[in-house]
Amino acid sequence: MKNPELTIYYDGLCPLCSREIDHYRVKDTQGKIEYVDIADPQFDAQAVGLDPQKIHSVFHVKSKDGQVLTKVDAFVAIWDTLEIFSPLSRLAKNGVSRPLFDFGYSVFAKVRPWLPKKDCADGRCEI
Repeated sequence: MKNPELTIYYDGLCPLCSREIDHYRVKDTQGKIEYVDIADPQFDAQAVGLDPQKIHSVFHVKSKDGQVLTKVDAFVAIWDTLEIFSPLSRLAKNGVSRPLFDFGYSVFAKVRPWLPKKDCADGRCEI
C-alpha cells in the first residue's frame, strides 16, 4: 500500500485478534489501512521503528505521519479512520467511560498470551 492513513500491527496467530482485523478489513472499503501481521517470520519490528518486545505485548498502530499509538489509543485511531465506528471512538475518548476501556484492554492483554494460537502449517490455519 502506497500511503495508508494508518498501519495496524496485529498478531495473526491470535484467532480473536485475526477475527477483529478481518472485521476491520471488511469495513475498510476505501483501503485506508495497511494490515501487518507481526507473527509473519519476515516481519522486522526494528525495521519499521518499533520495539520488538513491546510489539508482541501491546497492540500498535502507526499513523501516516509516523505517530505510534498503543493499547486503547490504537483502537481509537482505527475507529476514527473507519468512521463507521465513531460512536465507539467517542465513548473511548470520554473521561467517564475511558477507564472501562483501559481496564478491559489491560485484562485482555494479560490473558492474550494464554489464548490458543493458530497453527498455520502447510498454508492452512487451525486452532
